[in-house]
Amino acid sequence: MRLTITLSVSSLAVGLLLAGCSDASTTPDGGAGADGQAQVNEVSAAVLDDADESLASVLDQIGGGTMALNDAPCPAIAGSFTNDPAPSFTATVTFGTLPELTTPWPPAADDPCLRTGEPGWGDRDLPGGMSGGDAVMKVYLFGRLQKTVTGTSDADFERSEAVTDLGWVRTASDFTDYVRMQRNGTRGFTRSATGLRAREDMVTARERKLRGRDLQSTITGSLEWSFVPVDGATLVSRASRPSGYITVTGTHHFDGDVPVRTATDDTISIATVDVTHAVSTTVPLFYDSSCTSVPPRRRIASGQLLFTRTGGASARSFTVTWKGCGTEPVRAEVP
Repeated sequence: MRLTITLSVSSLAVGLLLAGCSDASTTPDGGAGADGQAQVNEVSAAVLDDADESLASVLDQIGGGTMALNDAPCPAIAGSFTNDPAPSFTATVTFGTLPELTTPWPPAADDPCLRTGEPGWGDRDLPGGMSGGDAVMKVYLFGRLQKTVTGTSDADFERSEAVTDLGWVRTASDFTDYVRMQRNGTRGFTRSATGLRAREDMVTARERKLRGRDLQSTITGSLEWSFVPVDGATLVSRASRPSGYITVTGTHHFDGDVPVRTATDDTISIATVDVTHAVSTTVPLFYDSSCTSVPPRRRIASGQLLFTRTGGASARSFTVTWKGCGTEPVRAEVP
């Protein structure tokens, strides 16, 4: 049996990079308290930062960057093929080293895993509560992703992924204030006649430096993603995804620090929350493949996810609603 595999390295790098550029709010809410909108802001920001990388993987076109054609020093790629007991291809995609092991830190301007000043970052919320404007965003990518594919010629739709310390640090102030996401876990893909399913179990360490304060949290997600093409469309091996609908179900747990800005003097206090949500899809997310002016994860044109509180004395429910291709979703507390 001949197994042909094309590895989507460019899509992966773009997905991680855009995760670092997420418009998830980094500005604490005014006076609502950790049991109110401030909690919703912080937890939903963590949700969107996590979802960016997950969406990039689900919407991975399984092509666009082969090992043979990859000439960029970041990420580095190594692959191996075995034929016993079954055909199996494994590729390890490695970005930069962990920030605490990188010498010097912050990374030098010519570090291949440092991305600087990408278009569209200037109008986004930035670490430290700063508005966008002319601020220059920097994102450092690090960690490792291992993809394993076993079986038939369509096996690139049925693969497993192991994520090891995969993440990014983003900043607009030379890493004085920053947001850091670091994921560990597994993701498995299966293909059916009606589409693609992905099951992921991830633990994310999230850290924010905010005006000299150090906020840390842990996000544990156990989610199932489903992608179903629109009527008449099919999933083609090593081809871009057609338009289709995405649903998400599972559980999401946030345990950590929430910044609360006072309404009177704009100072920030830190509250600790431990909240659990059930994740459901109230309106399927519509992926619009014709929206080619933006990267894949921003091609969600409509849809809504609901995060229903299931644990935590002060937990709040909230929704994340997409209202147009190329625009960031809106987050709102649910009474």
